[in-house]
Amino acid sequence: MRWRRRGTDGGDDIPALPHSTMRAADLFGEALAGITQRPGRSMMTAFGTVLGVAVLVCVLGLTSSAAAQIGSRFDPLTANEVSLADPGDGVAVASYTFRPDAEERVRSIAGVEQAGIGWPMTGVKGQVSLLPPPARTQADSKLPYMAASPGLLAEAGVTLASGALYNDWHERTDQPVAVLGPGAARQLSITRVSPGQTIWLDGRRFYLLGVLADTVRHAELLNAVIIPAGTARAQFGDPTGSGSFTMWAQVRSGAANVVASQLADAVNPDHADDYKVTKPPDVSSLKDQVNTDMEGLFLLLAAVSLVIGMVGIANTTFVSVIERTPEIGLRRALGARSRHILAQFLIEAVTLGTLGGLIGASLGVVIVVATCWAKQWTAVLDWRLAVLGPVAGLLVGGLAGLYPARRASRIEPVDALRQS
Repeated sequence: MRWRRRGTDGGDDIPALPHSTMRAADLFGEALAGITQRPGRSMMTAFGTVLGVAVLVCVLGLTSSAAAQIGSRFDPLTANEVSLADPGDGVAVASYTFRPDAEERVRSIAGVEQAGIGWPMTGVKGQVSLLPPPARTQADSKLPYMAASPGLLAEAGVTLASGALYNDWHERTDQPVAVLGPGAARQLSITRVSPGQTIWLDGRRFYLLGVLADTVRHAELLNAVIIPAGTARAQFGDPTGSGSFTMWAQVRSGAANVVASQLADAVNPDHADDYKVTKPPDVSSLKDQVNTDMEGLFLLLAAVSLVIGMVGIANTTFVSVIERTPEIGLRRALGARSRHILAQFLIEAVTLGTLGGLIGASLGVVIVVATCWAKQWTAVLDWRLAVLGPVAGLLVGGLAGLYPARRASRIEPVDALRQS
C-alpha cells in the first residue's frame, strides 16, 4: 500500500487510494459477463457480421468454382473452332471463290481435326413438301435451307435420330439428297426415315437420307433442311451475298492462332486478303473477366452486409454503455481506470465480431460446398478463407466498438453516480 503525507506540518501519514491492478483475465471475464447477460441481444448484434462474412466467403468461393466450371465448358466448344468467310462488307461476292480442294488443304494444316464448308441458302424461297408439285399437304412448310459439306457435319458433331448422313460421294456427284434437322422434321411430321423416301424442295425432288438428333456446334442446323454443298451449287447456283459461304475448322487446343494464320492461303491464296478469319477469344482473359465481374458485384454486397454488421455492433455497444453508466461510475469511484473501461467494452465488441466472423465463415463454406454439389461442380476453396472470416469479424468489431468504448472510458464517476 502506498502512503502519502497530509502536509508538511509533521502530521500523521494517511494511506492513499490504491491503484487498480485489473488483470487481463479479469477484463475478459467482465466482457464475457456483459455479452452473456443479454444473450438474445448479443446474437442479434453478431448476426450482421455473420451475414457479411458468409456473403464474403460465398462470393470468393463461388466465383472461383464458377470460373473453373466456365473454363471447362468453354474450352471444348468455342475455343477450338476457327472460321473463314467472305468479307461481310455488304457487297455481293461475284462468285464462289473456294478452291475445289479447299477442305483437303485446310485439313492438312497442322492442328486441324475437322473442316467443312457451309452457307445458308437465303436465295431459295420455295416450300418443302412431301408430295410433288402442284400437290400440297398440311405438313408443307417454308423451312430454312442450309448447304453443308459432309466435313461440316462432322465438324459440327451431329448425331442421328434416324437414317444416315450423306458422304463425300454424294458431295462429289451432286446427288439430290437431304438431311433434316429435328425441328424441320417435326414441322413436316416426319419421325423416322424410310428407304427411298423423298421430299420436294422448291419443286425439286430429293431423297431423304436421315434426321438429326442434335448437334454440338452450329445450332442453325437443327431447324434446317440440309443438302450437300456440291448439290446446292449444282441445283441452286453459287452462293452470293455478304457473309454467304464459310469454311469452318475444328482445331486442337492451343492451335487456333496457328491455324487462323494459315487458313486463308489454304482456301485460296489468290483471294487471301479478301477473306475474314475469325478465331476464338483468349479463354483465360474471358475467365478472368467473368471472375472479376462476379467478384466486383458480390463483394459490394458483402461490404454492405459488413457495414450493416458494424452499425449493429456499434449501436448495441453504445446502448450498453448508456444502460451501464451507473456501473461504470461506481467502478471508476472504486479505482478502475479509463483504460480498463475502454478495454472492457472494446473486448466485448471484438468478441462479438470475431464470433460472428467464425460462424459466418463456416456458414459460407457450407453454402459453397452445397451449391457446388447441387450443380455437380468441383468446389474451389482457398484455405485462407477460414482465416479471412474471423479476421474480418475482428476488424469489424474493433472499428464498431471503438467510439462507444472511448465514450464509456470518459464518463466521470460523479456524473455517472448523479444519473443513477
